[in-house]
Amino acid sequence: MFRYLKSLFFLIICISITGCKQDKKETISVINWSAAQNYYSQNIDLALSYIDSLETEGMHGKKAKTYFALSRVAFKKAEPYASYLNPEVGHRANGPALPIYKEDTGKIIKPVGYQKIEESVFDNETSEADFKQELYVQKGMLSNLKKAIDKRDLNPQRFFIATHQQLLRIVSLAISGFDTPVSHLGIDETIVSLESLQTVYKATIQNSIKLKNEKLDSDFNANIEKAIAFIKKNQDFDTFDRFTFTRDYMNPITRNWVDIRKSSALWEPIDTTPFNFDAPTFFEDDSFNLNYFTAAINQNPTEKQITLGKKLFSDPKLSENGKMACITCHLPNKAMPIMLH
Repeated sequence: MFRYLKSLFFLIICISITGCKQDKKETISVINWSAAQNYYSQNIDLALSYIDSLETEGMHGKKAKTYFALSRVAFKKAEPYASYLNPEVGHRANGPALPIYKEDTGKIIKPVGYQKIEESVFDNETSEADFKQELYVQKGMLSNLKKAIDKRDLNPQRFFIATHQQLLRIVSLAISGFDTPVSHLGIDETIVSLESLQTVYKATIQNSIKLKNEKLDSDFNANIEKAIAFIKKNQDFDTFDRFTFTRDYMNPITRNWVDIRKSSALWEPIDTTPFNFDAPTFFEDDSFNLNYFTAAINQNPTEKQITLGKKLFSDPKLSENGKMACITCHLPNKAMPIMLH
């Protein structure tokens, strides 16, 4: 009887220990996505609030540029998720200050968004009426993005794709000045984007990554800090060394991020986006998903079709005067830009 009770006690202890381990594992695997979602939502609200302040201050007010910059900072914090959920509105809210021609109606839509507001605030060549209209439209677009953020729950797929897109924005639009062609705030805003990434990472998957690969977590945070330190020492837009920054600071971050996504085991990449999420940087031969840009009717061309395409590309007989071919203007050794003669 004693031996039976002893064995039973031992069995109960084993079950209890196993149960505790399982409970711990389940607790660890739960990610608090709502914390990051609230962060995005709160910053869209803040971006809207500063647009209201800019409207009150007026285009010529002493604090106009300050409120504009603060609204952009808040937007950059929310941009990853906001622009992922609604790419068209996200692009219009922060896209180039260019008119849009609507082919279906023949109408030309005036430029809107932060870049147009930037021109008004910094160049002061816009009428007060047009400026107020720009702010009105911007508030409408930000409100639209806010609704999407609040309505659609953040999950692993949305989180990783949104972050991947934002990393690309940093190396393409931010440091180049494309986002802020007049104010040149893009260099400073790169710090905002990196700090924001660090914030949402810590609020969501950091604990999980630290348990699986503590060195990866440490390297990722250290590389972000190094990138920020480099920017703070080199804030002049004209002399900023973009090549060094991209090669020595951004590329290590994107490599870390790919490893973090893999280590998390939360999401497997899909092939319906322009990106190859396994590419360690944006400068690999396979960084982008070529099939995404290929017509659905012919995603796997044969060798004969490729040969025919090359022949037609160089054949002047297809032109009206029989003297010009595609290759006349599009030079393969110059990455196919239009070289007008």
